[in-house]
Amino acid sequence: MTTRHPIVFDIETGPSPDAAEFAPEFEAPANYKDPVKIAAYKAEKLTEWVEQAALSAVTGRVLAIGLRENGVTTIICEDDEAAMLTEFWAFVAPDGRIRAPLVGFNSNRFDVPFLVRRSWRNRVPVPAGIVNGRYLSNAFIDLMQLWQVGDYQATVKLDVMARWLGVGAKTGDGAHFAQLLAEDPAAAVAYLANDIEITEKCAIALGAIDAPAAVEAGGSDY
Repeated sequence: MTTRHPIVFDIETGPSPDAAEFAPEFEAPANYKDPVKIAAYKAEKLTEWVEQAALSAVTGRVLAIGLRENGVTTIICEDDEAAMLTEFWAFVAPDGRIRAPLVGFNSNRFDVPFLVRRSWRNRVPVPAGIVNGRYLSNAFIDLMQLWQVGDYQATVKLDVMARWLGVGAKTGDGAHFAQLLAEDPAAAVAYLANDIEITEKCAIALGAIDAPAAVEAGGSDY
């Protein structure tokens, strides 16, 4: 495949089934003497820790991957994480190397490392050329880094950027994606599809990519 249309991508993650195996040993405060209160305290801390597990490739897993190329959205969402990762890499690197610019939001810091690390865990082959020395290759365009304009302390939420640029808004919170996927898979897919679309629109507004031909012609589907 020789197409060079930029591919906008995003992932949604949740706690891995084995997350608790990697939890630290929680200790109750020294003034806790009642065994019941101590156990309750530890249980509460474990629950809080697991809620954050989705943010680490050690304790989290990929639940869904969104891709948008030339105005067309593809959502990969299966129970089998290894199958999803295999499908993702086949889409973006069918010949073993990234075939087109990959555009994401905070993707160089989160999405790409998460995908690579979970691929290692699942023994899914990772394409060549992702890393150039200590850094990701120029194939990856991160809108957060573009927003920073060299000021690495400057951060912004995708929802804020999209609303500020007047290109849309998020329809939910990714922190609740795992629950939404379990309760209403169609709504979860729609949420991710919207995230991908507004990411693409932000990229166009920031001058990172051109408007895709399918959008210019009025076509879009997923």
